[in-house]
Amino acid sequence: MSGEAEFSLTKSDDSIQLQKLPEPGTNDAVDATFRLILKEPSDVFASPEDAIGKSVMLEPYGFPGMLVENQGVDETLRVVPDSSNDKDAAIFHLVSGLDGMDGTISLESENHKGCYVSSGLNDGSNNITLS
Repeated sequence: MSGEAEFSLTKSDDSIQLQKLPEPGTNDAVDATFRLILKEPSDVFASPEDAIGKSVMLEPYGFPGMLVENQGVDETLRVVPDSSNDKDAAIFHLVSGLDGMDGTISLESENHKGCYVSSGLNDGSNNITLS
């Protein structure tokens, strides 16, 4: 949350951007919904908190068979077919929020350890990058 506004990741064309939290039941809400896919299918979780510490992939709800992928440090995230050659770029380690707030999570890149998904809110951009 930034000030009084709440934001969410949203699929926009083939990239991921930060937008104000959409109203439930709208097309924008579908674009802001992602399915967590565990890297290790044998892992199970009953609540989102159980996924902390696991490696995950993000599939846009409205685009089954597509995954969120990083393009490298300081580059924007994009959406690619699940059959992409570089699977490691689509794997993120789910950790407790780096902001220290309850109920938040952060995503660390599996192939760029120590780099996290971050927003451009501080520089006025809606872009989501890896930094």
